[in-house]
Amino acid sequence: MADRFRFTAIHLNPEPMSREQWMGAAMEGYRITTFAYEAMDVEVFGDTGVIHARYSQIASYATVNLSNVFRLTDVWSRIDGRWQVVARHSSVLG
Repeated sequence: MADRFRFTAIHLNPEPMSREQWMGAAMEGYRITTFAYEAMDVEVFGDTGVIHARYSQIASYATVNLSNVFRLTDVWSRIDGRWQVVARHSSVLG
């Protein structure tokens, strides 16, 4: 995960989360019971990759139910010879 990673999930918060915010939430109460990448398409454009995925999860954050089906778009970049995710956008489908 790149240092300048951003996560945008309009259904949670209209403002993007930084890497630190996203990792903090993951460590402080985000619990996944099950998850699945139901479909995934990968496109590579030189040192940039874009992943379009259908993702489902049974999960919660504190007392908030986050179980749903989502459309995810991840953007990866080759930084210093390593692939790192630089951005994720999540939209609820279900």
